[in-house]
Amino acid sequence: MIFEEKGDKLVVFIKGDLNYLNSLELNKKAKDKKEIEIVFECSKFIDSEGIKTLFILKKEGKKVRLKNVPDLFFKAVKILSLDELLECVEG
Repeated sequence: MIFEEKGDKLVVFIKGDLNYLNSLELNKKAKDKKEIEIVFECSKFIDSEGIKTLFILKKEGKKVRLKNVPDLFFKAVKILSLDELLECVEG
């Protein structure tokens, strides 16, 4: 993952998948930020820990914007009834 800090905004470029280890690093970097933009590059998968991380960031009041989201994200969110996470996906 590559992180770019721009004031209160954190831009994250994920070259692999949003999994447990990447979620730990994302949580640490996003701690003091108000806005998080996550750009998925060549990603095919977000595991349950990745979805949990996104949910927690949103519940903490952070503005979350996702770009190039893997297709499986939408299926997992629907199955887990976390449709509110779909609000943070950029159309």
